[in-house]
Amino acid sequence: MSNPCIIIEISDIDAWPLAHGGGKRLPEDNRPTVLQPDRDTAEKEAKRLARISPNKRFCILEAQVVATTIEVPSHITVSGNVWNTRREAVLVEINDGEVPF
Repeated sequence: MSNPCIIIEISDIDAWPLAHGGGKRLPEDNRPTVLQPDRDTAEKEAKRLARISPNKRFCILEAQVVATTIEVPSHITVSGNVWNTRREAVLVEINDGEVPF
């Protein structure tokens, strides 16, 4: 089973405005509105979109990782007990059923 996907129309990507950090900002008209449940469904939908809009290009992006925070020990006593914790940002690979979308 594959991960969720989104489809973005990218025909005029060279004209997209720059975003913070040097990336490109998706124009409002190009923003995805549907999260496809898997790659197979996304591919079928992208082909359908290409058929009805033959001069446009569609990109499929598949979710691979999620960013989240976890609690990690920041202070440990001499006896090995956790005395304090902090939140740490991490990237986690998506496994089946792990992310609820």
